[in-house]
Amino acid sequence: MSAKDSSSLKTASPSNATIANAAPVGPVGDFLLSMPEWNSAVKPAEADAQSKATDKGKRAGARGAGSKPRRSRSTEEFADGYAVVRSDRGYAREARRRRKAEKREAEKAAGITFETKRRELMEALDAISEQRATEEQRKLVRDADKAEHFGKLYACDQSAYDRIFGDGFVFEGGMVAGKYWRKPFVEKGLRTWRHPFFMRVAASIGRAASWTLRTGPTKDGCVLRYNKLHALDEAYAFFCERCRDLFRLDLDRVFESETALRSWIAYIVAENDLPCGPHLVHWIPDDRFPGQVINPQLIFLLPEGHAVWPTSPDRQKLMLGQVIAGLTRVFQCDPGGLAYPFHGKDPISPLTTAIVYQDTHMPMLSEYFEAMDLTLDPELMFRHMLTEKLEEAGFDKADSNTWFSTVAKLSNSGAQILFKGGTAADDPRFMRKIISYITPTVFDAIKPTTAQQKKTVHQLIECCARYTAVNFDPAKMDTRGRQRGAAAHLIEATDSIHVKKSKGQAFAAGVRVAETRSIITTAVLSELKAGREPTIASITALVDRCYNTVKQHFFACYQTAVASLSVETLLRGCTSLPCDRAPSREVLLTANSISDVPESWRSACLDPVIVDHFRLQALRSARKRLAADKPRTVTTRPVGSNVLAFLSAGPVKVTLCTSSEVSQAA
Repeated sequence: MSAKDSSSLKTASPSNATIANAAPVGPVGDFLLSMPEWNSAVKPAEADAQSKATDKGKRAGARGAGSKPRRSRSTEEFADGYAVVRSDRGYAREARRRRKAEKREAEKAAGITFETKRRELMEALDAISEQRATEEQRKLVRDADKAEHFGKLYACDQSAYDRIFGDGFVFEGGMVAGKYWRKPFVEKGLRTWRHPFFMRVAASIGRAASWTLRTGPTKDGCVLRYNKLHALDEAYAFFCERCRDLFRLDLDRVFESETALRSWIAYIVAENDLPCGPHLVHWIPDDRFPGQVINPQLIFLLPEGHAVWPTSPDRQKLMLGQVIAGLTRVFQCDPGGLAYPFHGKDPISPLTTAIVYQDTHMPMLSEYFEAMDLTLDPELMFRHMLTEKLEEAGFDKADSNTWFSTVAKLSNSGAQILFKGGTAADDPRFMRKIISYITPTVFDAIKPTTAQQKKTVHQLIECCARYTAVNFDPAKMDTRGRQRGAAAHLIEATDSIHVKKSKGQAFAAGVRVAETRSIITTAVLSELKAGREPTIASITALVDRCYNTVKQHFFACYQTAVASLSVETLLRGCTSLPCDRAPSREVLLTANSISDVPESWRSACLDPVIVDHFRLQALRSARKRLAADKPRTVTTRPVGSNVLAFLSAGPVKVTLCTSSEVSQAA
């Protein structure tokens, strides 16, 4: 893009959103422009790369492996690929419109009117209410509900034609993101027409069809959207929904002009010998301070074919995090932005001002890695930069690290308490609630004295709270209803950590066994009441436990079920109880030893097959104990075994008593 084209774009934007070329200005900018690598021609390399892609039958800019000269990649590759994809989708949209038009013409020729469709829909609704609807009628109702839903959604939206070619984006004036004042303005057209980099950002933001499109008026106000055209008009957005092909840095500074911003970036790039500066710089202008650049954000793009995908090797994901952390430190950006560097101000929105700082250099991660001393990951860099801020505010160096750890732990504890109290982790107000919860405690602990120290502590709290809110993982919280302290009665004051853990694990294992046996017993009891003999296979099909677990607890649960059924039968006045009949040989063979069988069923165990089975079981258990050098464990009797012994000892007389008689007897 030439300087002439750049200047024409500046004057064409009604919202003062400047789209400038990459040339840095100022004394340092003049020095950089004199360097050969800043002005190297890349067209031969572009032509070679495009010819290779054409020879292989691939479109230019297609994602995939490829090698290009160092720091000389073309932005036109993505633009060509974007144009191809846009054209293909345009053909698909035109085909859908044509099919709809043909369908309307066919319905008109067949005499199908709106009244006919309404009558069919009412008949389908009546058929569904009477439970006699066909699949075609159900589909008709579903389509009508969907059409009504989206009709209500789009009823208040501006049409696409009017947004792009008609009235355009109309802002009536007011606050943006609660901090910046904008005068009324109108912007027509789309920013993606102006430079391929804006196409890259638009492609990186999610899609409405895949439920990944999230934008909003504020940083913590982003929600799922259903229309990308209007969603991109919001001030904030989430990027990199499919792959990490760009990232942003938060620059908490105020520059007097765009020229000052460009000169400062050029100085940082030259001073730290970076491969290049950011590709995009954008901010929300404040008309109360005309010309100033307030808290801009820097966007770095990765070359086509070199994005970091979810399936990429872990070393690439680690390298991406280290590069982002290193650039955050070099550009002196807000360390809180490391919490999630793929969310920020939307450079495509008319509410922001965006410039293309440079479009001639697009390094890979390895080139950034070589240019910077990258030894810290994002989490360590976050700690390092915040402790440096505390030191600059006048805190002692040793205390700075301590105070950071204190605030970080309080943020994590506060987030856990709020989550247990019912606050959802995806609540947009989660971060603000953490800040409100921990701020009094932090100030009581740190006790800042000067105004600068108080301001720094506030920044520390906000950064830690943002990092905690973004990286909070509800899956690591206790969401299964565990009763903490349930084994406290088993713990002695003199127990070591190892002994306490062993007792707690043993107690938890007993609770899990009791829950499992309760589930299996219920299934066995249902089988017995149905008149069927339960087996391990049949019970496994009824419960959410594996075959081996059911096999291990089957006989004990069978005893409990028989005891429960015998008591129910006895209370009904029957004299023939289920416990009087010994179970079949198949059930008895599921017992672990002869001692597990109740006395009333021992006579059935005289079967030679059962005797030989228990003898072999005893030999196997003895060999295992000798091999493991463990003493013989004493197993507890299953629930219901004493009831079976009592009921089998002789006739039982049941006397029904009232509640008053029971209380008098007590």
